[in-house]
Amino acid sequence: MDTLSKRTLRNGIILSVVLIFGSLLWRSMSVTMGVVAGAGLSLANFWSIQRIVSQQFAAKKPKFMLGIYILKLGVIFLALYGLIQLAGLEPIAIMAGLTVTVVTGIAGGQKMASELAAEEMNETSNSGDHLNG
Repeated sequence: MDTLSKRTLRNGIILSVVLIFGSLLWRSMSVTMGVVAGAGLSLANFWSIQRIVSQQFAAKKPKFMLGIYILKLGVIFLALYGLIQLAGLEPIAIMAGLTVTVVTGIAGGQKMASELAAEEMNETSNSGDHLNG
């Protein structure tokens, strides 16, 4: 697993814990369990995407990724249906939990882009020093 994926997964777990504690303010089991279920589904989906993509490219069989993606999407929809209709969890709480990897992915990508830009600027300024000296 690459650095950005590890960072996203770790920060996703941290954000999940924060959201779960925040959901306790509603004093509703269906809200808290909705956040738990949404965050768990989001993190499991992110982990499975990362694992499937890396395995498919390592095996040089990326043509199967579309079929796997469609199958996984169906499983996610069935899980969401079960959580909302059968378990009676709050849909908004589930959606709040599902945002975990989106938020951490954007934040992690922004941080990595800033680090790369700073590193590039540092290299550019150092190469100019060598020319003048």
